[in-house]
Amino acid sequence: MKCAHLTNFFNKRELIKVLDKELEDGDILIVYHSIWYMDMLGKVLKKKKVKLVFQVNEFYSDVYQNPKLKGPEIEYLKLAEAYIFTSRKQAEYLQAEKKPSTIIQGTCFVDAAKQEEVLLARRTHTTNAMKHIVYAGVFEKRKGVGNAIMMARYLDQSYCIHIIGFGSKDQIEEMKKDIAESNSVSSCKIVYDGCLKGKEYEDYLLKCDIGLCTQNKNASFNETSFPSKIMSYMANGLRVVCVRIPAIENSFVKDSVFFYDEDSPQAIAECVKKIDFNDDYDSLEVLRKEDSRIAADLKSIINRLLTK
Repeated sequence: MKCAHLTNFFNKRELIKVLDKELEDGDILIVYHSIWYMDMLGKVLKKKKVKLVFQVNEFYSDVYQNPKLKGPEIEYLKLAEAYIFTSRKQAEYLQAEKKPSTIIQGTCFVDAAKQEEVLLARRTHTTNAMKHIVYAGVFEKRKGVGNAIMMARYLDQSYCIHIIGFGSKDQIEEMKKDIAESNSVSSCKIVYDGCLKGKEYEDYLLKCDIGLCTQNKNASFNETSFPSKIMSYMANGLRVVCVRIPAIENSFVKDSVFFYDEDSPQAIAECVKKIDFNDDYDSLEVLRKEDSRIAADLKSIINRLLTK
């Protein structure tokens, strides 16, 4: 069994050639689900008898609100012999309960150096009077950036809201206008710091206390996708404020996050104000336990496929 990371291919034809050359019958091929592969992967499977594992983070027919895509996407995903899901609801949709699978909602591994960074940051934060709240992600209204901005009107000067992420030019301009309007009337100020990646992103999160997951409660993708930003927040020691949706409520983080029920800026602000920073919250310990479970599950799946 080989382990390879395939990236930076300019077109599907090139990728097919590489897979045809590198794969051998009996190999295990783990594929991150994307509709980009849908018309290509079948051609590979006709040539090679590989054991396909899909990592399914979301159903794109839900994300794009395209019911015509749902049937073809489901049938395509049924090609796999095993799955890495982000929610059990995905397995139900695929009727894949009898196939090997596991739930992975993000990267849970935290090394010793990162742990020291987080512990140092938390000790520093205990002496800070102001609490820093961050919204990280796409600047799309149904993903919650609007609520994150509007909640400032229900908080006082002891809080500061930070907005980082990405979006279209129009989305960014609209968001900046919303921030300027809020800052003109609210004592809780909002800071926009652009799009950050990698170490710069993680260092930014370390300076914050609370991470927001404020997507629309009724969004079509809520049952079949898990907000990966939660893992980033927890890996950097933040408390996490989340809308109560099935994907989060049925996950391993359910007892470690702070839920709000009403999809409104005021409800989010009230949830934020109830957070006790003197409790024994340890996000890294939660992640460590989940990382051990994931490693055991993946080992089991690989062994089952190798002996099949």
